[in-house]
Amino acid sequence: MAKMPSPADVGFRLPLDPSRPTGTYDASSIAKAGQAVAAGEQALGKGISELAAGIGEEQVDKQRYEIATAHADLVKKQLDLDTEFINDTDANTRVDRYTSRLTQATQESAAVISNPAMRQRFLDTVAAPLGARDVYRQSAIANQQGNQDAIAKFGEEKDWFINQGAGNPDPVARTKILDGINSRVDALIASHVLTPVQGLQQKRAAVKQFATADALAKAQRGDYSALDELYKSQTGANGPSSGPAQSINNAASNLGISPRDLAAAISYETGGTFDPNKVGGKGNNYLGLIQFGPEERAKYGVRQGMTFGDQMQAVESFLRDRGVKPGMGLSEIYRTINGGNPNASLNASDGNGTIAQHIARIQREHMGSADKFLQASDTADGPSEGASPRTNYDYLSAPEKALLIQQVLRVQSANDVAAQRALSLQDKLQKEQSNAAEDEWRKKLVDDKSTFSLGDVVNDNRMTQPAQDRVIEFAKRLNKPDPATATSHRMLATIFENMNRPDGDPNKITDERAIDKAFIDGDLVKADYDWAIKRFRESKSPDGEVLTKQKAAFIDSVKHNIDKSNPLMGKIDVSGPQQLYLLNYDIDRKVEEYRKAGKNPHDLFNPSKPDFLGKPEALAPYQKTLQQSLADRVKSLTVNPDAGSRIAPQSVQARKPGESPDDYLKRVK
Repeated sequence: MAKMPSPADVGFRLPLDPSRPTGTYDASSIAKAGQAVAAGEQALGKGISELAAGIGEEQVDKQRYEIATAHADLVKKQLDLDTEFINDTDANTRVDRYTSRLTQATQESAAVISNPAMRQRFLDTVAAPLGARDVYRQSAIANQQGNQDAIAKFGEEKDWFINQGAGNPDPVARTKILDGINSRVDALIASHVLTPVQGLQQKRAAVKQFATADALAKAQRGDYSALDELYKSQTGANGPSSGPAQSINNAASNLGISPRDLAAAISYETGGTFDPNKVGGKGNNYLGLIQFGPEERAKYGVRQGMTFGDQMQAVESFLRDRGVKPGMGLSEIYRTINGGNPNASLNASDGNGTIAQHIARIQREHMGSADKFLQASDTADGPSEGASPRTNYDYLSAPEKALLIQQVLRVQSANDVAAQRALSLQDKLQKEQSNAAEDEWRKKLVDDKSTFSLGDVVNDNRMTQPAQDRVIEFAKRLNKPDPATATSHRMLATIFENMNRPDGDPNKITDERAIDKAFIDGDLVKADYDWAIKRFRESKSPDGEVLTKQKAAFIDSVKHNIDKSNPLMGKIDVSGPQQLYLLNYDIDRKVEEYRKAGKNPHDLFNPSKPDFLGKPEALAPYQKTLQQSLADRVKSLTVNPDAGSRIAPQSVQARKPGESPDDYLKRVK
């Protein structure tokens, strides 16, 4: 015959020693609550047994079932409620909410008892243990919250210490920082906030964090000594490690990619075996860690019987040759292995699926295999128990070391770029200063009132050595006679043409030195030299560059209407270059007038604008008829001393300073 459940059968007892403190706070109240819980549970079991006293034999089975069901349901609800509230941090409303929910749960559990009197007796019986449990739970939550607050405060202090000490060149100060962190961890262990195992984890995490922050802080100021220590830590004190995982880490570090991604790809290609002698593929014609084909085996020396480390060198060389770059991920790595380059189509198929499908399988089935391989073959969490780490970097796992090396190298690269930029800026400023000083000296050289010696030029430290040499040559040139005006105009036209050549043309003028040389060599008069320099400098400004291209395009479009020279028939229109010279001069004058008037000089080259310079009436002053060109040709032959003429040669008069082209033409006719 069935019997009523005993207190041990239906009572709920916490797995807690009531006399043991559970946290950093005074736990006496919690202990008392635990004792109350135990006593209440005993009373609950006793009360439930007494419930059977007034029950008739025919009702025993039904009442026993209902009471047991109510009790079991209440225990389950209590556990669910405790789980829900375990991380609740709203201390202001937590107690009221927990109590309300527990009362509601009790009522719901008792509802299965059909007899009202028995139901009320059940509620009265469980009231005491439930109250004790409520007190215990609130105390436990408060205690846990206090522990969490203490751990959070420690985390803030740890971050502050590490940020202050990272990069500090004083080894004593650096040691004190880690000692201070360890002391705080020890205090948390002593206060039962952390277990000894948790404390050790915190200490190791702090050393790792400090090692990383320290390496990067040093790198920021140009100290890359961490790289040497990291490389030594990677290879070990007795030379490079021959372990398979270390070989993957080394290759990944050299390529600047994730060792985990590389290991996962190798795991997939070898069916999870990581066997360098694995044979597979169509006709079993592929071999090794990434299934090298016949041509690749011949090129990279892959063969049966190779060690894992030796074949990893071939893997590294293959990936590098095929275009794998630092920072690339699993997708690019596997596309290179399967498709031959990092940009291979994800839709390409090898007969066993597309590359995209292969990558999905790697991510789904082989990342865990990669983790196990890397951790099983090499120390994954710093030095082993009893080992003596040489530096803080020895506490880093192999993947963490590889990642930190990449980070330091990126900082180094960024610093190099910044240094190069600063150097370029310094060179630019020095060049601008030198050009300005060179211009000053040129003005002095043509000023009759200036007094100086060439020694003053040499002692002017604002100029570079080449600039000083040019000024000296410039001074010497001023003491020589000017070339014929026509010669200067032809040279100026050539200079303008070369200035406007497309980028990459070997004859394009890209700096002022070519113009300086033309003047020093006696091919330009001073006025044309100044004009060429001004035009060149204007072309280097953003707006000037656009305007220069517009002028060049315009001159090229109208040139055949002004200069009728035909190289196939000889120089027929000898005055053509002179007319183009005058057109160039007038265009620049017009541009200056527009700028001073606040107008847009680009309108001068726009056919839709009223002042377009390409209108027939605007070009007419610079054009000559064929008869006029022939007459000029005859005249040039009669005054050319090289032709053996008995007529005395006539020099071409130079344009006077400030003289307009119209006035010049009237004067020389």
